[in-house]
Order: sequence, then structure tokens, then C-alpha cells
Amino acid sequence: MYCRPNLMFVLLLGLALAGCTGSSPPEKPDAAAGSESSTPPRKPPSEVRVRTIDAAGFAQVLQQHRGKVVLVDFWATWCGPCKELFPHTVELHRQFAGRGLVVVCVAIDEPASKDDVVEFLAAQGAEFDNFISQYGVGAESLEAFGIGGGGLPHLKLFGRDGKLVQDFSSAGKSIEPQQVDRAVAELLKP
Repeated sequence: MYCRPNLMFVLLLGLALAGCTGSSPPEKPDAAAGSESSTPPRKPPSEVRVRTIDAAGFAQVLQQHRGKVVLVDFWATWCGPCKELFPHTVELHRQFAGRGLVVVCVAIDEPASKDDVVEFLAAQGAEFDNFISQYGVGAESLEAFGIGGGGLPHLKLFGRDGKLVQDFSSAGKSIEPQQVDRAVAELLKP
């Protein structure tokens, strides 16, 4: 299962938005509607931090981890397949962090949905670098982070030299966790 552009949503908003098969990305928040809400905002758990990131910030994060193998998981709270695959990403972090693997995740959600992102990450035990795209849901995020085919989930694996070694794209197919495991293990060999 994979996420791919939802044409109806794109036409309605006039934007190229990535949507999950069987569900759609959330609509942009309506400021007027938000001011009438009597529900207080949720307080995110303090164990998980999520920072907003753009393309330049992402390049800096990769540079900071040069010398390590870096796995980046691009996902979204509105994407079922992303949420199904995410525990595997957390397990890879737990299994290989001591051997030089750095895991980074970037949520392709609206920045206003940050509390939802934090809640999901905290429930998963995502104790690594967590970000949310400053560009929100749409083509700008996909382009800024080089997510080919517009599909989520999307994983990128970078070698110790900081160069992209492999893309795991869900465009048209499921990402096989065993392929990711093999690629990570290969790069972590001494």
C-alpha cells in the first residue's frame, strides 16, 4: 500500500497535494473556525521534540551527521501506510543507533498539526531527530525534500560520506522493510 496524489483534492485546492490512497490530507486550518473552538489546545509530551524544517535546514541536519549512516523517513499523520511502516523505522533506530545509524523523520503535515505529529511520535517512542515540513502538505514539500513520484511513505538512506545511497519510494508499490534492513546493515559494515 502507498500514498499517491489525490487528484480530486488537487483540483479543489488548485495545488498539487499528496494524498494517501483511501484518505486525504487534512485541509488547511481555517483561522476563523479555530477561534470559535472551545477545546483547549493539547499539550505535547515533553519527551519528543518536533522542529519545523525547510530544505536548507534539512541539508544542515545531513551535514551535522556526516560520518554516520542516516536514514530519513518522510511520512504524514494522514497517511495510513506511513503510520504502518513507522514502527519499523523506530526499531531500526533502536537496533542500530549504537553501530552508527542516525534516524531522522520529516512529517509532511501542516505546521499547525504539530501537536498531532508529536502525539503520534511519542506513542511510537521516536527518540531521534523529528521535524515537520515548513511547507506543509503539498507539492512544495515534495519538491523541497526530493520526494520523487509524490508518494509517501518515502525513505532516503545516506552513507557516511553524506551522499544519497538509496531511495525507498512507495510510488506504485509498498516499501519492503527487509530491503531497508539489508541496505542499512550493508552500510553499517565496518
